[in-house]
Amino acid sequence: KGVMVTHNAALNFVDWASTCFGIGQNDRLASLAPLSFDLSILDIFAAVQNGACVHMISTARTMFPTSLSRYIQEHAITIWYSVPAVLTRLASHGRLDKHSMTSLRHVLFAGETFPVAQLETLMQAVPDARFHNLYGPTETNVVSHFEIDRLEGDAIPIGRPCAGNIFAIVAEDGTVASGVATGELLVSGPSLMQGYCNLPYLTQARFVRLARTEGALAYRTGDRVRRDDNGVYYFLGRLDDMIKSRGVRIEPGEIESVLLRHPSVEEAIVLGRPDPDIGHRLAAIVVLERAVPDTELITHCRDFLPTYMVPSEILQNSTRLPRTATGKIDRLAARALLDGIPA
Repeated sequence: KGVMVTHNAALNFVDWASTCFGIGQNDRLASLAPLSFDLSILDIFAAVQNGACVHMISTARTMFPTSLSRYIQEHAITIWYSVPAVLTRLASHGRLDKHSMTSLRHVLFAGETFPVAQLETLMQAVPDARFHNLYGPTETNVVSHFEIDRLEGDAIPIGRPCAGNIFAIVAEDGTVASGVATGELLVSGPSLMQGYCNLPYLTQARFVRLARTEGALAYRTGDRVRRDDNGVYYFLGRLDDMIKSRGVRIEPGEIESVLLRHPSVEEAIVLGRPDPDIGHRLAAIVVLERAVPDTELITHCRDFLPTYMVPSEILQNSTRLPRTATGKIDRLAARALLDGIPA
């Protein structure tokens, strides 16, 4: 589907990012995202707006983490923005002890969950850099921001609304929730797209008007979030990814976050395998930095999760998980890997 992002929406984000990250003419931004991916809006236009330098990083280079860390050192990159997968490989295999990355001022990531263990490694390797989690579907670009001062627990918040946008949470009963709440995230504000190109019915289905947003159009993200008592938001997963097992609705993202806390797990995805008796059995696919027994990973999950959320089977994949063109985990392709396992 074609997402119609307006010039004003893009400029709204660029203005905010330029101010938030203090981008100036002495900065050197690394651009890794395809130009069709919304991450590139910051790389290109925030640099142009402020007279900064853009370094175009080839896809081939991102496959070799030591090449990336060496490039950062040689070209004194100051601002980095990418999906977490690139940074996790950099943390695990980039030989950070051999290459200085002290030039980095800001490390930004968006698109999916960042494994806490690898993020901690990266933060220790570049202690003077500031780390930021940015959140937003393509339909809204970035609409929330969280600067990570220290790591606590296994969930990195997506933060609070930014760039003039407004959040609302719709609970399962269809009401707009206040205070501490969990439900679907709706976004209203200057970052919203115009709609989907030549798909008026889909546009109509995704936009609603809420009193909470003063009657302005709000976009239904399809993302399930939690808001804590400080007004900070946490991403829980996609509504359409939820798995029902033993009559309980389970967020696979919560299990994935726990798996990623294990020091040997680099990547993880949890999927449901249909089961006539319980609805679905939970199956995990993991990529490991070093080999560990499945039993160790299951025990690790039991330490942090209720029994009904512990995967019943684990597939150890020898290579990285399949990715989309924008670098996110491809759940459909991962499903094909899972279907190759004998039931």
